[in-house]
Amino acid sequence: MVRQIGTKKTVEGAILMDGLQFDDYHSPGPIGEHLRKNGCLRSAGDWEREGQQEIKSCIANYVCQIEEKNQDIWKPEQKKDQKAIELRRVMEEKDRWVQEHNHRITQIQQVACEKMSKMIEDSRRLDKELMIWQRKNDIRRKQLEELASKSNTENKTKLKEDIEKNAKEKESLNLAMQKQIEAHSELFHLLEKQELQGDTNDALRVLTNLERQLDSKHELELEREQLNGELEVRKHMGADEDTKLQEQLDKMRKKLVEIDEEIEYAKDTNQTCFDNERMASEDLEEAKKEMIRALEQRSGKLGARSNMLFWCQKDGQA
Repeated sequence: MVRQIGTKKTVEGAILMDGLQFDDYHSPGPIGEHLRKNGCLRSAGDWEREGQQEIKSCIANYVCQIEEKNQDIWKPEQKKDQKAIELRRVMEEKDRWVQEHNHRITQIQQVACEKMSKMIEDSRRLDKELMIWQRKNDIRRKQLEELASKSNTENKTKLKEDIEKNAKEKESLNLAMQKQIEAHSELFHLLEKQELQGDTNDALRVLTNLERQLDSKHELELEREQLNGELEVRKHMGADEDTKLQEQLDKMRKKLVEIDEEIEYAKDTNQTCFDNERMASEDLEEAKKEMIRALEQRSGKLGARSNMLFWCQKDGQA
């Protein structure tokens, strides 16, 4: 291309400079040689095609830049969706574990309650049987003592044997009562152990419920943070200048307000559930203490009767 200062003209389809002719470019002289060596003869169509190529190149460059910007916007969105999927999967797995754990704990508690009820019923039945045996033994002892005081020597010898036999029965009854007291003591320990286990299970249940509610609250907070991030992205994209995008932003802001209200409601609900669980645990603990006190009183009565039998046995032997 020949670069000279002058006015461009179109002559016979070629772009020429002032003072230059089409024939000059092809002339055999030094001017034509210089033009052919240092310049390029182009037509108007050539200039138009080059302009179109430059425009296409600029458009392609702008398209690449737009795609890069879109990638910068889509990457956070993809990460957000991936994190949401992972969080949902973890929450589902945790809920499944919690349900299995609660099911096992419920089964264990049911079996323990059945065994404890059976032990209490057996204890009551043995108490009644021991009381009946005690009364019969006392009546028999009194009868033998009265007969011994009124009988002759031969009968006294036989009655003495009966009294000794009755004393052995007293000793057996005394041992049975001692074992019953030991059984009551073991029952106390089991009740205390069950009480501790029940308190632990109640605490685990309360913590599980609170954890589930807090997880719901955290999901709301995560959604709120995601919406805030999306708002910032749309602001950087110039969304405020677009009516449709502005409407979307307004909807997102309203949703953020609703989420904040749900979070506050979740906080209040968590506190209410915690208070209710605490009151229920206190009532259950009082009921267990009443049961233990009742068993202790029964055990004390058995112990007193056992001591009385022991002293009566010593008097009879004497």
